[in-house]
Amino acid sequence: MDSKTNILVTVDVETYHAAGRPLPFETNVLGQVKGKEECGVSQIMKVCEEHGAKATFFVDVYEHHAFGEKPLAELCQRINAGGHSVQLHAHPNWIPGRDRGLMKDYDLEAQRAIISEGRDLLKKWTGKAPVAFRAGAYGANLDTIEALKDNGITKDSSFFSGNANCALCSQLGGKRANVSFKIGDVTEIPVTVYTMFDIPGWNKKSKIDINACSLAELKSAFDKIMVFNRSSVNKLRNVVIFLHSFSFIKWNNSFTRAEVDDKIFKKFVEFIGYIKDRYSAESGFRKMEECPEPGGEADYLPKLGMSELFARFAGRLK
Repeated sequence: MDSKTNILVTVDVETYHAAGRPLPFETNVLGQVKGKEECGVSQIMKVCEEHGAKATFFVDVYEHHAFGEKPLAELCQRINAGGHSVQLHAHPNWIPGRDRGLMKDYDLEAQRAIISEGRDLLKKWTGKAPVAFRAGAYGANLDTIEALKDNGITKDSSFFSGNANCALCSQLGGKRANVSFKIGDVTEIPVTVYTMFDIPGWNKKSKIDINACSLAELKSAFDKIMVFNRSSVNKLRNVVIFLHSFSFIKWNNSFTRAEVDDKIFKKFVEFIGYIKDRYSAESGFRKMEECPEPGGEADYLPKLGMSELFARFAGRLK
C-alpha cells in the first residue's frame, strides 16, 4: 500500500432554496457574479490544477428538474474533460413528488430509484457511471448503502461523525470518526473531522470545511494528522477536504445580490498551497475513485485547543 496520506478535495455541487425560490444555478454553481471571473466550479478546478490536484465533484444532478439537463450536462462534461472526478450527490427534494430532503427519510425501494435516476443521468452525460456518492446534508442510513450497492456504486462519503443528519453514525454504534471502512460491498470514506470541544455534556466536532473553519484551524488539524501519521505504523489514510460550488459566493440578507467572497477564496488557495508546499513528500492529492480498499488504518481524531479556535469565533463577532 502507498505510504502517502491521500488528500481528497471534495466539492458538493449544488444550489439551494432561499427567499422562497431556488437561487440561480449560474450564481451558486458556476459562480457568475457581474463584473467578476467565474468563481464556482471552474475556479475550484483551476486552483486545484495549479497545485497539481484533481478534485471530486459530487453533483446534485436532480436539480435538472428545476434548471433543465443542458446546463448540468455541460458542467459535468467540463469537469470530466479537466480530468477531475464527477460523482453523485443527492438532495431528493428537487425531484417532483419527493418533498423530503434527506435520503434516510425514504425507504429502500425509493432510495434505489433515486440513486438509479442519478446514476443513469451521469452515465448519459459523461459516458461514465458514478462510483462514489454523498448524501445531501449527510442524511444517509444503511438503506442508502444497500441502494448504492444495488446500483453498482462502491464508495460513499456521507459519514460525518457526530452529525445529527447522519443515521449511519447511530446505526453503526457511533464509535468511528475518520477511518475508512467497509459496509458490506461499499467502502465508506468519512468526511474528516476534528474535535473542537470535549467537555462533560458537550462534544463538538467540525469537518475540515473551507467555509466554516479559519485558516489556522485548517492548518492545525492537518498538521496534527500528519504528525500522527509520521509516528504511527497504522496511519489515517484519507483526509477529506470539504467545500461547496458556492463556497466563494456571498449573498446579502434578502438574497437579492451576490458578490465574490475574496477572503474564503484566498483561504482555499492558501490551504491547498500549504499542503503542497509543506507535505508533498508525505501526501498526495487523489480523486475519490483512486482511494485504495481500507485495511490496516488508524482512526485518528485530532483535537484543537482554544487558542487554535480563536480566529473562528473572532471572525463571527465582526
